Amino acid sequence: MFASKLLVALGIALPALAVPAAVSSRQAQGCTAIALGFLETFVFGQSILSFGCPVLGHLPSSTVDGTGGDMPLTVNNDLFVTFNDGDDLQFFFEECSGLADVPSGFNSNGQLVLLSTSPANPNPPFCVTMLNATDNVAGHFIADIAQCASDAAGNPIATQQFGFGNDFGDVIFPIGLSCEAGILMDPSEPSDDDQLLLDAENRVVFGCLGNTPGSSIQSMTLTSTA
Repeated sequence: MFASKLLVALGIALPALAVPAAVSSRQAQGCTAIALGFLETFVFGQSILSFGCPVLGHLPSSTVDGTGGDMPLTVNNDLFVTFNDGDDLQFFFEECSGLADVPSGFNSNGQLVLLSTSPANPNPPFCVTMLNATDNVAGHFIADIAQCASDAAGNPIATQQFGFGNDFGDVIFPIGLSCEAGILMDPSEPSDDDQLLLDAENRVVFGCLGNTPGSSIQSMTLTSTA
């Protein structure tokens, strides 16, 4: 299966995929796991998923009808967060004590760590990592799965920092970027429903709030089912 091939490519032992009995047992460098699940986002109404979206300069654009609601996110063979192009993998959200004083507005600050990189595994852990998008548009980002890294203070590096939980529930947003960022949503035509923006390789596009006129941002979350 795809997940097996991807994890082997990362040098990760497959038995480590077993879900631990206590999520809180996952600790590393002052970070403690407080949630576990598959990555999702939420789209309002009758969603339209845009592949090669014109906002990013990729033409022509094609669309796929969706039902709205929770949309599972996947990881492709190149280790990017995608939609419907790869496999569902589980992640921990780890709260990191060194980020407790970061004024993010979220209940917890930390990092998203691939489940299969457990303490019993000798391989280094892998984290969701924000990268500049390849469309050369300022404030557009894509998410990679890369080796977790720490800054001089021992905290997750800025591109691997996320906030978890607020008044809207268990939402997850990047907090280490130079702007308030999330998954880019754009009103679709002819309806006013949201459009989940993907680049030409089906990678989910993140953006700064207000950077793209008419667009909004949406969170990620973790769910117990793929």
